[in-house]
Amino acid sequence: MFRLSLLSNWTHRFGFPYTPSNFVIYAFVLSLCSLLTVVLPVNGQPVDTSDAFTDVSEGRITGQRPLRALAFKSANKTAVNVVLMTPMNLSYSYSFPKVMPALEIALREVELTPSLLPNHYLHLRYFDSRCNEADPMNYAINAYIDKVADLFLGPVCDYSVAPVTRQATFWDKPVVTVGANAPDFMDEKQVLYPMLTRVGPVNFLRISEFIVEQMHHYEWRKIALVYERKSTSETFHYFQAQALYYGIRRHGLFSEVSNMKDHPDYEHLLKKMLGTELSAIAARTSAGTRPVAGSSPATSALV
Repeated sequence: MFRLSLLSNWTHRFGFPYTPSNFVIYAFVLSLCSLLTVVLPVNGQPVDTSDAFTDVSEGRITGQRPLRALAFKSANKTAVNVVLMTPMNLSYSYSFPKVMPALEIALREVELTPSLLPNHYLHLRYFDSRCNEADPMNYAINAYIDKVADLFLGPVCDYSVAPVTRQATFWDKPVVTVGANAPDFMDEKQVLYPMLTRVGPVNFLRISEFIVEQMHHYEWRKIALVYERKSTSETFHYFQAQALYYGIRRHGLFSEVSNMKDHPDYEHLLKKMLGTELSAIAARTSAGTRPVAGSSPATSALV
């Protein structure tokens, strides 16, 4: 769900047209953003010093050089400085190489449609967030000090985006991300994360509401959550399980939560729960989600 109020404040600040259709475009563009026209050093590659980006120092923030700077640097236009922070590691869903084609399309559309950002151009600086807490915070602070941060695009990983978003509140800088999946980002939105706009395709709390509706429909009364957390760096499934837990617990339906590390024999655990204890059970495996037959008509499973 787009937080149009935040985008409204930001677009008014730069004097952009105020129309509903433009807000949808702004949210999409700012959640993607950018066409590659300049490449700063990556693994020893030479610097492009073409007319599009003549001052190499512009690409820097204090002590850090971005992996890439992306912009159509048009004459007599004011820069909208965007700090993009996503992991370069391909194991993450929203790694930079995976989102790059969309970024190119988005900025091309902005450049070809002057009415979107009249008298402005997007200047995007990309940094590898490494999906940790320290690096994005370092980039954000230095970018703000150097006055090259009008908007933070990312971070994506929950442990990265939380400190950046809390600090951005004091700077009055918007943060747009497809991440921030943990329930806290919704529950504490007005207090801790007022500058955060979540535009991701997944809302885990809505998944829990769907499960609750199914349980009411079939008159199920209990549910257990079996989850596996391998490490803090692999947070997607963990936050999915967390959101399910908190969302369903509000309805008083939970009976048990089990970590597969504590119960490695999950086949026995499932048989025990399905056969003798519960009317529904939720578990995460690499096979995805599918119904599993139980010992009675009132028994079902999400595995």
